[in-house]
Amino acid sequence: RQLTGRIDWQRAQWQWGDRWLMLGDYWLQVRTQQAASFAAELTSRGDLAGSGTLLVNLAERTYRIDANVVASRSLPQQFRDSLIFLSGAKAVASAEAGTGAPELLHLQRQGGW
Repeated sequence: RQLTGRIDWQRAQWQWGDRWLMLGDYWLQVRTQQAASFAAELTSRGDLAGSGTLLVNLAERTYRIDANVVASRSLPQQFRDSLIFLSGAKAVASAEAGTGAPELLHLQRQGGW
């Protein structure tokens, strides 16, 4: 009936072709909001970092995600492109674009199951 806790994923990696990409460290703080719903706050650091919220309503079987993601230019371009394609994230315009600065993305999704 209640959910409170923290999930830690340290030194996360993703297999990309014949090598492993180091992504970073992630923390998800989870708490019950009301009956049959919970919220989670994401924080992270590394080559694929971000912060945001996940809201889940189990009674209505819906979810909503709102997060900002920072993808290091050291990650392969094809990997960064696939993040945009698979997640539906939108690139955020930046004055530093093209200077080797990290790529900024905004992920906003909602749906049901």
